[in-house]
Amino acid sequence: MKAKKKKRQDDFQKVKLKVGKKKPRADNATNTNFRSKGIYLSEQLKRDTSGPTTHKQLGINDLLSQLHHYNANVKHSALLGLKELLSISPSLLEQHLSRLLSEVAAVLTDKDHNVRVAAARVLRYIAQCVPAERVAPFFPLLSAHLSCAMTHIETGIQEDAINVLDVFLEHYPALLAARPAVLLTNFLEMISHRQNSGGAKKASDSKAWTWALSINPNRAVTSQQWRLSVLLRLGRFLQAVVEERPTEESDMSVPTERVFGSSGEGRFTPLHLNWEELTYSKVGVKIYEHSGAKPTPHSTFKLRYEISDFSSRPEIVQFKLLFFLFVLFFHLFFFFILSLCRPEQDPGATVSEGLDSAETVQKFAATLVPLLLEVWVEASTNDSPWNNTEGAHLLTPDAMSVMFQVLSILQLLRKLAPQRENQDALDAWFRKEYLGDFKQHFIKNFPYGSRDTPRHKKKIDLKRSKQTAALPGPTVDPLALNITLCQVMVSLSQKQGVGQEADGDWLTPLSTFVRDTLGSGVKLSYRQLQMLLGTVWKMVLTQRSKTVTEDLLAAVYIYYKQRNLPLQTRSLLLSFYSKLYLQEQGYAHLTRSKVLSRWLASLPVQLSQLGHRNPMLSAQLILSIQAAASRGNKDMLSSLQTHACTLYDPQDGVVVLLPSESQQRMVQLLYFLPKMSQPLLANLSSCCTAGRISAGLAASLIRIIHLRSPLSSWTAGSQEAALQHVDYFSFLFSTLIGFSSEQLASLQEAEDDSVLPPVALSPLSLYPTPLEQFTHHWDIVEEVCHCLETLGSKSQCFDILQTGICNYLTKLEVVSDSMAAGLLRAVSRLLDLSVLPLEPVLRFLSQCCLSLLSLLLTLQQEAPTETNHKREAIWGACVTALSSIPRLLRVVLQSLRVANLNEEELPQLGQILSMLLQHTSLHSQLLANTTLLQEILQHLTRFSRGATREQWLTDLLYCYSVTVAHGSSAHRGNLGLRDIY
Repeated sequence: MKAKKKKRQDDFQKVKLKVGKKKPRADNATNTNFRSKGIYLSEQLKRDTSGPTTHKQLGINDLLSQLHHYNANVKHSALLGLKELLSISPSLLEQHLSRLLSEVAAVLTDKDHNVRVAAARVLRYIAQCVPAERVAPFFPLLSAHLSCAMTHIETGIQEDAINVLDVFLEHYPALLAARPAVLLTNFLEMISHRQNSGGAKKASDSKAWTWALSINPNRAVTSQQWRLSVLLRLGRFLQAVVEERPTEESDMSVPTERVFGSSGEGRFTPLHLNWEELTYSKVGVKIYEHSGAKPTPHSTFKLRYEISDFSSRPEIVQFKLLFFLFVLFFHLFFFFILSLCRPEQDPGATVSEGLDSAETVQKFAATLVPLLLEVWVEASTNDSPWNNTEGAHLLTPDAMSVMFQVLSILQLLRKLAPQRENQDALDAWFRKEYLGDFKQHFIKNFPYGSRDTPRHKKKIDLKRSKQTAALPGPTVDPLALNITLCQVMVSLSQKQGVGQEADGDWLTPLSTFVRDTLGSGVKLSYRQLQMLLGTVWKMVLTQRSKTVTEDLLAAVYIYYKQRNLPLQTRSLLLSFYSKLYLQEQGYAHLTRSKVLSRWLASLPVQLSQLGHRNPMLSAQLILSIQAAASRGNKDMLSSLQTHACTLYDPQDGVVVLLPSESQQRMVQLLYFLPKMSQPLLANLSSCCTAGRISAGLAASLIRIIHLRSPLSSWTAGSQEAALQHVDYFSFLFSTLIGFSSEQLASLQEAEDDSVLPPVALSPLSLYPTPLEQFTHHWDIVEEVCHCLETLGSKSQCFDILQTGICNYLTKLEVVSDSMAAGLLRAVSRLLDLSVLPLEPVLRFLSQCCLSLLSLLLTLQQEAPTETNHKREAIWGACVTALSSIPRLLRVVLQSLRVANLNEEELPQLGQILSMLLQHTSLHSQLLANTTLLQEILQHLTRFSRGATREQWLTDLLYCYSVTVAHGSSAHRGNLGLRDIY
């Protein structure tokens, strides 16, 4: 027991302290006998100098990494920093575009509203700076994130996704239009849901599933406002699809950019490369900016390198290929996860393919149109719940906006057809399936107006106003609504025929509205007028009623006669009437239309009044006049002949003021003129010679007048000659001279230095024309000579020509060098040896020839290089005339009075004679006049003073001796030449 009672040792014994003893040290006492020093990591304190930073000293890598943070405030701050950084240094977009788009797009489905709004703002800034060509490789990823946001279970994410969709529709509509199937399904899911209408047994059948409008009470806005917002974006998206799709040109199309059709420019063919073969090969691959397509003006992207000689750096190529494969694997994995997370749907629930076939478009329309009708029925029911039939045509702004969007989408659905015949089939399907519904819901209360609703002051809820601020609040004009309704309904009309149902009962209010709108003089926008004209076009060609056609065309003509219409509007009206006139032969009710005849008769008047103030509109007027003239419209041709002198005025007429293409069409119109008066021919001659039109066009004008003359051997049908013989020859003679009678009279009185005075070697005062004018007139002379040569009788043409010269030109003292050369050229080409030239004509031609030869020496001394063409033409005309015109050379030699020449003119005469002696074609004529030539040489030798013989005289004597020695034997027996020459 004593052992058990042995005292145990306690765990915590109290230490007894004794006075004067040192306190024992505790077991857990801390030793404070040490010194500490700070550790500084200098690398961590350095700022990021690799690139620009924000005001918080954060670079782009830091900001992109913060987007993965769990805190919403950090992500929001990172997005604000990204926008700040990109605005400071836009070059970062080119370097980090792939990361920026992928990281920012990933937060579009973030739970925080502020983060989503900031992400949308960053995407908008990127879209404003980066063109579509650079975003195209990354757009599938952006489209996937957008689809996730549009179909998200959270209503707030769906509403913010609408803002991102607006960004893409504004800047990248073509990229969105390239992937229509997924987005169209997303639009459907945003306003409706799938439900089984056939019970559990038919749940597996796709036809048993139907779409019904969905209502979500958790939204910050009403269901009607949300549907209106979605329909607005759906309309913009369908518009982008229609514009980017190459369509056939419609009947009402005009040559304006992006109005009725779309061009195929900007498309390029991709280049497929095999990277495995190119990795270690030595084949160079050149990369070109914009893939060879047309560059974008706003693009700042420039390629800096050329990939060549892959084998030089294989480690870099392998690294890039591995990185490319990694990114590709990441994207494929991402889409695989999306496909797993998406709820399982039946095959008929979505648009399974692109809108490239008529069947797909019809299938999508069969899904969408019932939903649109439900949306409008719900909006109209909420608009007038009391079923008041008297004011049913008056709509509130909200109901009007809903109806306008429904009609706009219906109109765009028609344009989704790939080809024209598909569109006709789609219209027939619309008529068969929905004409009754459209008449009940749309035509019943047509036309619609705006209802004045009193506004009551309410307490503003700031939170709700901020949430609904982003929703669209479009104000629709009742006129635009009614015009859109007319176009949608008229597209469902069919051509009247035997056994077909008449559409007059529901088309009558539409035609009345169109007629009243156009005839009231109200100002319409270009788009509204385009839609109204399309409606009139469809009504005229389908109804085939002469009364309705005349009323509608008269209303259009009232609008056409308004003043101060814009160019685009006036061009649209002109195109409408012109294309409708071209349809006249195929439609009996358009034949002999009084409105069309009145419009055609007014075209020449409008062209003369418009002039060159608007070349584009004048060109369109000329096209319409040409179309009517080719069909022989009597009213238009009579008006054209009345105003022809004004149109073809050589000073202020449109033929000389408009561009070359319009000038050519104006010249072509001359062929259709019934008659050509003498004043008109005088104007046309001045147009040819004044240089206001090109030489080629002037030649075409001369040929047309030649074809319309009674002397032409070519006739077309029963077309009569447009001018008399006398007028035709008078026109050719005036054109050959190059000057009118008034101009020749003023030229005789000219006292300026531009006219060369007459001298012994130049009996006429020559007016040297500029080189360009001389060349122009020379080409016209060739065409005139060609027309005269084709008449058949050269002797009669030459007789007429020399009669004109004798009556009008022989008394002139001042002539131009172009006229003198042209006359020599024409006489030599038209000369017939059976008709000898008259003595006055021969004397005048010799004066022209001698004056031109004197001018040649002056031109050769002043500017030998610049006037080569002119000198060659003058020399050729003189030589040809001297060699072909009988006795011309003799008259020229007889007129040379050596005694009347001064010392300066003697060398010039020697040079002229040397040039004539050196020309082979003149040897026969010179030998025939050897006596005169010898006499001139004797006088030159006698009057040439000086101790030694001058060089020009030596050259002249040598040329004469060579010519006489060479040609004496050849012409010894041919004495008849002496009598001729």
